[in-house]
Amino acid sequence: MDSLIIVFLDDDRAYLEMISSYIHDSSYHTKIQLKTFTQRIALDAYLETASKFDLLVIQADSFDSQLKARIQGSCFVLLGESNTDATNHEVTFLNKYQPLNLLLDRLLDIYANYYTKALDVSQTTQIISVYSAVGGTGKTTVAANLAKLLAFLDHKVFYLNLELFPSVSMFPDGDNKRNFEQLLYYVQVKTEQLFTKLESLKNYDPLTKVDYFEPTRSPIDMEEMTGNTVETIIKALALQGNYDYIIIDLDNSLHERIIRALTLSNQIIWLVLDDLNSIHKSMAVRKEFSVRFSGSSFHWMDKIHYVLNKFTGKFSNDFSAQGIQLSGQLPYVPQWKSVFKVEQLMSENAFHGHLLQWFYSVNELSKV
Repeated sequence: MDSLIIVFLDDDRAYLEMISSYIHDSSYHTKIQLKTFTQRIALDAYLETASKFDLLVIQADSFDSQLKARIQGSCFVLLGESNTDATNHEVTFLNKYQPLNLLLDRLLDIYANYYTKALDVSQTTQIISVYSAVGGTGKTTVAANLAKLLAFLDHKVFYLNLELFPSVSMFPDGDNKRNFEQLLYYVQVKTEQLFTKLESLKNYDPLTKVDYFEPTRSPIDMEEMTGNTVETIIKALALQGNYDYIIIDLDNSLHERIIRALTLSNQIIWLVLDDLNSIHKSMAVRKEFSVRFSGSSFHWMDKIHYVLNKFTGKFSNDFSAQGIQLSGQLPYVPQWKSVFKVEQLMSENAFHGHLLQWFYSVNELSKV
């Protein structure tokens, strides 16, 4: 584990100097980067500009509702001379006057426990993956529009694109063009800092009210992404963002990042076309899934909703005869035959109506 950035606030300068000296002269110097403040105003300024920190240790009598609101979601503890200092705060309290090795070990344990809990998937977050066995089915259009519609219904939504070559971006470009690469760095190299860094790596579109990452420009990053990396990202988002829905836009491949996303999903929207090749490949991929997940606890079949996209109003193929039970249809949109701007794909009311009606039906939600 890389060294943690631990920030102390205490008006006892001699005490802070003692801790700093102890860390510098002991093995803790490889585990802890210490930043100390004796004045609250200086800490406030640091919090305004700091790119990252891992743990805050705050003098109990300096802790108030304003500071609590500012550091909400961060890992912090209160430090004082007795438990009475923390009577009015439902947070972890440590006695400042104890052997420093015990104090520092306790701080490291608290952060490790905090980080472990941060990677437990929130039970309230619904993870919905949009998948297809072939390209050109409209996965990105469906995923992005579903994210937008759910956000407009006052749900908190995150859109995650895991395509090898991302489709045209459905959301505005952010200021940081490399935030996905930075995300992978924190997941793979500095995992213990991911939770505190995650928020700064997100983009937010005020028009659609959706959070998202800037898509990666490097297909190599996607090819080398492991299932564990995907799981860490999804779990961190589920807890840290308090999201109602995470919508995942997937490739039509069997790469391990795709497989892991599917296994973590509560629902899988499997798009098909009224086309012989689409049906053939869907059956082949489903057979492969049956082999891969045989005997596992992942009941993937129960999570799949086969949805016919680009439906013209008349069937050319018998899906039931092929073992595909459709849960709904989304209409062919003639205006999308020639698209020259993304807004066209995100503002078709008729498509929105069918998508939302289907989503209500499979989730047994009220339309009100």
